Amino acid sequence: MKKLVFLFFTLSFSACQQGENGSSSEIADTDITTPENWQRYEMGNYSIAAPDGWELDQSGRMNTTFILFAPYDSVESYFKENVNLVTEDISESGVSLDDYAQNAHDLLGQYMEGLANFESRKEGENRIWFTYEGEQQTMKLYFNQMLTIQDSVVHILTFTSNADTTENARIAEEVIASFQFSN
Repeated sequence: MKKLVFLFFTLSFSACQQGENGSSSEIADTDITTPENWQRYEMGNYSIAAPDGWELDQSGRMNTTFILFAPYDSVESYFKENVNLVTEDISESGVSLDDYAQNAHDLLGQYMEGLANFESRKEGENRIWFTYEGEQQTMKLYFNQMLTIQDSVVHILTFTSNADTTENARIAEEVIASFQFSN
């Protein structure tokens, strides 16, 4: 298993800053439990919903499948809060989602500077949520992640912010929770 995929995206992706928006595209809107003023994006074998005003980037930068950039929450903020998706095929490793999550937690403990307030919760059989804080360079960051699996591919959705008290933090959890695999 590529142990560093999880760690790489966590440590390096948090640097999405102002002016780095790649290509943004609109994808077909559907009415599958999508709140009013939200767009549902259908992308192959899954979908996700986000409020109007969030920008979708599918350029693949930073080894992501997509990035949903939140609107700035203040004029003084230079950090572009975002939800992103990375995937990892674990079919050859034979590990379960629980094992993968434990390994990810261990890696965070080893490599995340200033790791604090780590919490984990399991939701159903195939969703594990992490929340934690960490440091990168001069920034203290807040992370809210959901790990889920389908067909031996782990999907890791991460919200990254410089504070857990922003309005975007609450909304981002709803965005991540809207992630659904297609039938």
